[in-house]
This record gives sequence, C-alpha cells and structure tokens, in this order.
Amino acid sequence: MLEAQQELRENGARCTILNSVAGSDSGDLSAFVSEVNHNCVLNPDAQPFAPQTLIAKEMCQPAMAGQSPKSFAQALAKAVNQNRLPLPTPKVFSGNPIEFVAFMKSFTALIENRGINPGEKIYYLQQYVAGEAKEAIEGCFYGTCEGDYLKA
Repeated sequence: MLEAQQELRENGARCTILNSVAGSDSGDLSAFVSEVNHNCVLNPDAQPFAPQTLIAKEMCQPAMAGQSPKSFAQALAKAVNQNRLPLPTPKVFSGNPIEFVAFMKSFTALIENRGINPGEKIYYLQQYVAGEAKEAIEGCFYGTCEGDYLKA
C-alpha cells in the first residue's frame, strides 16, 4: 500500500512537470528543468532535514477517511474492549436430545466453520461432549479424516 502511494505521488509529480512543459512556449523539457533549477533558492537558516516515519499515519488514513481523530480513537477503544471479552465456547453436550440443536448450532458456529482440519474438529468435539453422547461416538475420536468427523 505504501509503495502504491509513493508511486501515485511520483506519477502526480511527473504529470505536473509534463503539463508545465506542454504549457511552456518552447516545449523543451531540458529548458524547463534549467528554469526550475535557476528559480530554486536554498534557505541557509533552514533546519537540517530529518526524515520522519509516517507509516502509522499513512496506515490509519484509509480507516480514518471521513472520520475525525476522536471517532477513530473511539473505534479503536471499542475494538480493544471487544478483545477483552472471553472467547465464546460451545456448551458441553451430554446426550439430552432437547439440547442437541442448540449444541450443534453453537459448535458449528464456533468450531466447525473456522476452517480447521478434521482431526482438530474431532479433538474439539471430544472436548465438548460428555456422558452418553461421548460414549456413543468414542470410536470416532481416533480418526483424522472428514468422514470420521461426519460420522461422529
């Protein structure tokens, strides 16, 4: 992103120069550059050049587009507060058929849809079942493929 922004600034400078040359009487680029160099005057009282890192500012600009710094700070504070919340975990399913639908929805949302491999899904399933439910699918815990997970 920073490289693209730099390239955009460079292309803008090129366009400015080319437009100025096109608008000059001679149309000669070298004459234009000489003219620009003669018009430049250095300030001997100027502070020495010390480049500053603007990475943080540039990275924040897209997020801050149309936002005041205060609203950006509020959004950042909200994100930090959300990360403080404990991670949700599925309820342990012990075999009660009335609780099965709620368990499956929570397990699917929190574990299954995370794009993890079947072996990990089986491991998590083993952690969140107990009692009769665990006994019923215990033979599937040694598998590592999607078929074993679906069977469980």
